[in-house]
Amino acid sequence: MSSGVRLSSFPLCPQERQPAVFPCVCRAGSGWTMGGRAQCLDTEVAEPGLGPEPIVLYLATAGGEDELLIERSIHTGMINPGDPWQTILHDGPVARLTYRIRVRCDDNYYGNKCNKLCVPRNDYFGHYRCEHSGAQVCLDGWMGPDCRTAICKQGCNLLHGSCSVPGECKCSYGWQGQFCDECVLYPGCVHGTCNLPWQCNCERNWGGLLCNKDLNYCGRHQPCVNGGTCMNTEPDEYYCACPQGYSGKNCQIAEHACVSNPCANGGTCHEVPTGFECQCPPGWEGLTCAN
Repeated sequence: MSSGVRLSSFPLCPQERQPAVFPCVCRAGSGWTMGGRAQCLDTEVAEPGLGPEPIVLYLATAGGEDELLIERSIHTGMINPGDPWQTILHDGPVARLTYRIRVRCDDNYYGNKCNKLCVPRNDYFGHYRCEHSGAQVCLDGWMGPDCRTAICKQGCNLLHGSCSVPGECKCSYGWQGQFCDECVLYPGCVHGTCNLPWQCNCERNWGGLLCNKDLNYCGRHQPCVNGGTCMNTEPDEYYCACPQGYSGKNCQIAEHACVSNPCANGGTCHEVPTGFECQCPPGWEGLTCAN
């Protein structure tokens, strides 16, 4: 036989032999079925390995110098690894044989030549299983070469979020939120926003480093009374232009409140400590008898 061809022997129990008298006890062996009774006929199989070389089945009498060939069966063709059996029918001049052949790769080897190694794993070096072709199939939640890259939580920002285990979303420094898409404000920022971490962009009518200075104090607080006109001057600062007869920061002091004739429609003005009061004629009412 050609180099590289291996012969394996195992007993063959013909149907004519009665098991009760000459039992052929078979058990699983290394690659082929091995038996235990000398009365069984010896059978040899040439194993060229995977490929187009023929597989030869020899049927001979029990070993020794007087070993005689009974029958020889030659099967040619490719036999791909797999679980299904291939049934071979040999109708020879001496014996009619029916036997089955299948090729199974060693553990963790795949492919038509059993030369593709794939070892399933779920550890630091990879997270995958092996399909029938030997290709790696990532376990749920993993991707990339050797399936070492975790798939982050859906919606996690690709630039500012990351993960070391599936479903996680860990924010980079300066970012926060469920999906790591919210920047962290400058510490102490009051009425401000940010587009990038540590910014404090003031909202409308707010100013200062921390956006805590009111630029519209008049509109927000309306501090001037007694008809005074408010004007914003500096952040958190204002000026009240008081009408004639009033003074004070908020025009709250009445000096000669009735000088400006604030009462309308014939109302009579009376000065009081807080300003003035209008005594309205019949049919009129309100602070200045205007209603």
